[in-house]
Amino acid sequence: MDAMRLTLLVRAVSAIASCVLLSSCLDYEEESWIHNDLSGEAIIKLTLPDALQRKFPTVEDEFTKEKLEKRFDTISGVKLAESSIDTSKLRHVVTLHVKFVSLQKLDDALAA
Repeated sequence: MDAMRLTLLVRAVSAIASCVLLSSCLDYEEESWIHNDLSGEAIIKLTLPDALQRKFPTVEDEFTKEKLEKRFDTISGVKLAESSIDTSKLRHVVTLHVKFVSLQKLDDALAA
């Protein structure tokens, strides 16, 4: 019976550890509207965990409004219509509203 209890305890601790570790992951949400000509708009929401920002301080620097606008200015076929950065919580939330001329251009922009 002790071996069985130990196994259950190990599984429970593993599950809790996994939840804690996975809670530090980058969250990504996307809502898209596609027109008949395959152009469209998308609202992209990135949530940056505080653990990522502490470990890599330059991450936060890459998600400034100025750098985002500059990055999208260099991308053909995709325009940053609006952006916001919510730093009021431990997990910073970056929201991007982009307009694109084709799905391929959006895919290229997100991969860059």
